[in-house]
Amino acid sequence: MDPGRFRTHSLRDARVHRILAAAIAAADPRALVRMHMHKIPKVRGLTYVLGLGKAAQAMAEAVMEALPVRAALVITKHSAESRFHNLQVLTAGHPVPDQRSVHAAAEALAFAGRVSPDDLLICVISGGGSALAVAPRPGITLTDLQGITQQLLMRAASITEINSVRKRLDRIKAGGLAAAARGAVLGLILSDVPGGSPADVASGPTAGEDKAAEEAEAVIRKYSIPLSPAVEQALRRPRERLHLAPGPVHNVVIGDNLIAVEAALRAAQHEGFRAALVEDSMEGEARSVGVRFAETVSIARQSSDQPECLIAGGETTVTVGGTGRGGRNQELALAAVPALSQAPGGMIVSLATDGEDGPTDAAGAVATETTLLRGQQLGMQASAYLAANNSYPYFEALGDLLKPGITGTNVNDLCLLIRRPGQQ
Repeated sequence: MDPGRFRTHSLRDARVHRILAAAIAAADPRALVRMHMHKIPKVRGLTYVLGLGKAAQAMAEAVMEALPVRAALVITKHSAESRFHNLQVLTAGHPVPDQRSVHAAAEALAFAGRVSPDDLLICVISGGGSALAVAPRPGITLTDLQGITQQLLMRAASITEINSVRKRLDRIKAGGLAAAARGAVLGLILSDVPGGSPADVASGPTAGEDKAAEEAEAVIRKYSIPLSPAVEQALRRPRERLHLAPGPVHNVVIGDNLIAVEAALRAAQHEGFRAALVEDSMEGEARSVGVRFAETVSIARQSSDQPECLIAGGETTVTVGGTGRGGRNQELALAAVPALSQAPGGMIVSLATDGEDGPTDAAGAVATETTLLRGQQLGMQASAYLAANNSYPYFEALGDLLKPGITGTNVNDLCLLIRRPGQQ
């Protein structure tokens, strides 16, 4: 990725651009798949590839470049032209599933059903797959799944909590995809979930249920989600043992957020920053994390001649109470603005590694010591925009939205906390 694509009004330092580009490059799905090709077993029969998630097409093509593949099916959010004639690409809804998601899941289950006992199904899985392919259990409708997903997203439920509910209501999740194949299954997984469990990424289509059935009910109670009678019945019904795959199943996590964080650390050190990891499991309300990070910048240790770059990785959530537009990274940056104004030389850069922050075309935003004043000069009060969950227009007016475009990968979020020397 061209480092210049990270340039904004306030972020003009080419060193920081290169740090961000290095983090994204380290999570390149094609390269990560190639690094794990030696783990693909040999079989007597044919090899099939099934991709699910935002990075699925790149991952599938990396496999197809190295192996003879009978057929491939990819379900993703953004498709690209492919040189492989035997690769079918379907796009579907995200973060809320749509009718295309239902069609895609049906196609995926049918595709897996083509795999015979002597064949191998390579499933390349990345974040976003939970919404992109849905196969509602009997009695459950797409409207049910859409409503529950929207409510949980608006109430700032974690991805693990959301997926625990999805697994109980969906046939393709919690090992359902692997169970549809009669041959061997290998899952190559690019994780966007803290902890990187194969059972959590895309709700574990190749990994059996690993949590108590009561967890989904507990999540519903915690967030007071209204349910239809059919959903209530499905959540209370004992989970049937349908997801025992007939062939061997092996899952390998090929990359996660830590890969991007470590690459950013190395790049920051190379660029002359005093670099350190401040947090590798960033989570919680975006606005709370933003305030905490701004305070961290304010008290950051400084040498007289060396800038400092503290790095955090993970994924925050947003409780939606307003009607504005934005994403978790933009909200984190906006929440940091007041405290950051008291941190001379301070800057916070927060972005989603997939290039999409919430339902926007921005990956995140940049906040500095001058953001609060610049906003006020345009008649914008940061607190009012934050209360309305309206971070996108705020940073758009200031020219500080990060818009590198779709990156092709998806390993959670990255946040840089920067202090420049001589400005204390």
